[in-house]
Amino acid sequence: MQLSLVETSIYVQPHSPVEFAISADATPIRVTIEWDAIQRMMGPASEDAGQVREFLQRHRTEIGNVIRARIAAHGVPITHQLTMSWDDLRLAGNLQPAPDAVPASPPAG
Repeated sequence: MQLSLVETSIYVQPHSPVEFAISADATPIRVTIEWDAIQRMMGPASEDAGQVREFLQRHRTEIGNVIRARIAAHGVPITHQLTMSWDDLRLAGNLQPAPDAVPASPPAG
């Protein structure tokens, strides 16, 4: 499957899901990454939109592999929109939580 990122389509606004457009075998798809996942991967650096864009560019192969796996497993969504959570992204080997990342939920106790 051939994936292409539309370079100018990365929309980043801190505390909102990150959105970008891709083409999967010439089929346009809007991809959304939940903000919680961005915070888990980047920690406090997620507050800077430029750093988020750079992070996405640097990890485009890993993110692309997750997208390919989702499409292979479920097909292209009818809505042509794909939302990815931390549970989706953590399956990629190089996308680990930042050491100073905000935990998903506070520890019990």
